[in-house]
Amino acid sequence: MSLNAIKSFGKNLAVGFATQIVRGWFNEKLKSITPSDLYEAIIENQDLWDTTPDDVKKEGQNYKKTYGKLFKQYEGEITTELLLTWMKEDHLELYSTIINTNRPVGIIWFDQQVWKIKQKILEM
Repeated sequence: MSLNAIKSFGKNLAVGFATQIVRGWFNEKLKSITPSDLYEAIIENQDLWDTTPDDVKKEGQNYKKTYGKLFKQYEGEITTELLLTWMKEDHLELYSTIINTNRPVGIIWFDQQVWKIKQKILEM
């Protein structure tokens, strides 16, 4: 096995690890959100970071302390499309709310939220 193959394997492993950590955290946070809550947030263009409870922000800060270097290196792998795919698989009602709310308003809103939350967590 060549050195490049080993590096490629290591990178794929790291990306997979980072995305699974994020997916678990993401799924945990979505459990208490209803489609009507999400619809209201989209329609009102609510900034999720501003309404995120401090304990959730602290949890994000703890993840950053533990995995920050890995997240920073692979932050481009955590995309809106990836999160929508996870939502479609794990939270179909929330996924449907996003993609069907005044198309494309829901998707644009979600994309902005994903970008902002990633930046806020990485800046902590």
